[in-house]
Amino acid sequence: YRNSASASISIGELNIGMDKESVLTKYGQPFSFDAQISDNDTIVVLSYKSPKPVANCEFIVSTKLLFVNNKLKSISQSDFFVPESVIYCDSTKVLFKDRIYNTKD
Repeated sequence: YRNSASASISIGELNIGMDKESVLTKYGQPFSFDAQISDNDTIVVLSYKSPKPVANCEFIVSTKLLFVNNKLKSISQSDFFVPESVIYCDSTKVLFKDRIYNTKD
């Protein structure tokens, strides 16, 4: 994630009702996105990830921005603790000591 082009999202700079283009201009391309049409509404979810150190521990913070018809409707965040024993094998797997976990489902 350190080399991701995704920007760190500052929740205080986001407002419900913002248009998607303003968010893309401010934060750039997301880490990932999903889009669908539902009941004649265009629904887009932009996901950003950024590393955040907390008391000598590293976390990956994921921010999901839900847009309906290009207007921001909800913001959600989650985090993932990155233990010191993690070795990054590639973009889809991490090695925790003697076990390998897939990071993509």
